[in-house]
Amino acid sequence: MFLPWILPVFLAGFLLAAAGGAPGAAQDGQAQAPISPRDAVARELLERHSERSIGLGVTNGGGVFELFAAAGGETWTLILILPDGRVMVIEAGEDWSRPPFRPMEPSA
Repeated sequence: MFLPWILPVFLAGFLLAAAGGAPGAAQDGQAQAPISPRDAVARELLERHSERSIGLGVTNGGGVFELFAAAGGETWTLILILPDGRVMVIEAGEDWSRPPFRPMEPSA
């Protein structure tokens, strides 16, 4: 049985180790996500969870969101690729489903 907290905890530990230790102190007392190179994250998601990239989106700030999911949708992970190439895991979960694509029609 997959426990919902295992994937985020595992990924945080992996990314912390790959980044070489704890990230710099967060400002205003907020937690800061560990960072790591994109290829290391993608390899780990594939090897441990059979997740592959299924979509990308460029942010207004110059980063890229990338969504990974297992073929059957059992697990998914959303990462943010920063402009310098480092990666932050934003969220992970279970039961990914892809609704049918319906193009938006122009409003009248």
